[in-house]
Amino acid sequence: MVLVDSSVWIELFRRKGDILTSLAVGTLVEEMQACFCGLVKLEVLGGARDDEKTVISNLFSLVPYVPQTEAIWDEVIRFQWRVRKRGLNIPWSDALIATVANKHGHRIYARDKHFDALAEMGMVQPYIPGYGGSYQEP
Repeated sequence: MVLVDSSVWIELFRRKGDILTSLAVGTLVEEMQACFCGLVKLEVLGGARDDEKTVISNLFSLVPYVPQTEAIWDEVIRFQWRVRKRGLNIPWSDALIATVANKHGHRIYARDKHFDALAEMGMVQPYIPGYGGSYQEP
């Protein structure tokens, strides 16, 4: 599975968004490989235009939700400590998304420099779409 970050969903719904991102998300949804967590939904729907809210909500209803338990918060704190120890400061929201993905063994599809840095450090597994947005196995 691939946890799709809010940066990708937001790009998908931009009026002049990146076509390859749109193709990649479409493929992930069709292949039943896309998933999201609560924070991603909050970030995307929280900033959605009124005319998009129903469409976005309907799309999220087609994509598996990755639940977060009470214990995840302690894991996020420990993850953020490890990240900071290695010299990187990321938003808590990104730490939560990374922790959720790692806990469930999911890759992350993001258009965010913090996730690029985490991937370079080996702290998350990034998802990189194939040619024309095709799905790529790990």
